Amino acid sequence: MMFLKNLRKFPMCPEPSQGLLLENVTPQIQRRTTAQRAEEAAARADAATRQLRVVRVLYFLQGFSASSFGRFATLFYIDRGLTPHMIGLVEAVQPLTGVVGNQFFAAIADIYHCKKRVQLFAMAVSTCCLCSLALPFVSCCFERILGAMAVMQFFSVSAGVLDAYTLDLLGEARRREYGAYRLWTAVSWGVGNAIMGFVAEHGFAYNFALYGCASRAPHTRRAPRPR
Repeated sequence: MMFLKNLRKFPMCPEPSQGLLLENVTPQIQRRTTAQRAEEAAARADAATRQLRVVRVLYFLQGFSASSFGRFATLFYIDRGLTPHMIGLVEAVQPLTGVVGNQFFAAIADIYHCKKRVQLFAMAVSTCCLCSLALPFVSCCFERILGAMAVMQFFSVSAGVLDAYTLDLLGEARRREYGAYRLWTAVSWGVGNAIMGFVAEHGFAYNFALYGCASRAPHTRRAPRPR
């Protein structure tokens, strides 16, 4: 008992306060977290900038490939013996299938967050459909030409999907730069029409070949992924 009484006289050694430890550690964690966030933001911005360089190429090729056939389609139809009534039907069915295709692929891109993949897939299929007109088996009659153009227009949704993909990369802060990227389509459209008009004088087979090459080029170059 005497021992316990004497022991009470001496103060106990104070244990280190957990609050003091947290006060020392928390600022370090916060500084480390802030630095990591800054590095991640810089990496995302760098990746977006590199991807936007590829977007310029996509817009240019999009306008160039479209100009290879769009303005000269009527000449091709007449060359294949289609009457004005048949040509009107071919031109009328394309907007109808295009509306359905745009709604379908836009929903797929939004649900699965795969705008780039949808754009490349749709461009590949539409290119194959249009280039099939170079085959005599397809361009021999009105019904097959009508079917090929209807399917091509159903998959011609790359413009809208590419626009959405570009806006995602730009973000809210850089959204005003969107017009500068769309300008590449206008430039390539004008240049492409001048070139394709000269090419069409030597046969539409060259137009289809150039359309296929211009449409295929985006599939051979992958945009860099964010780190």
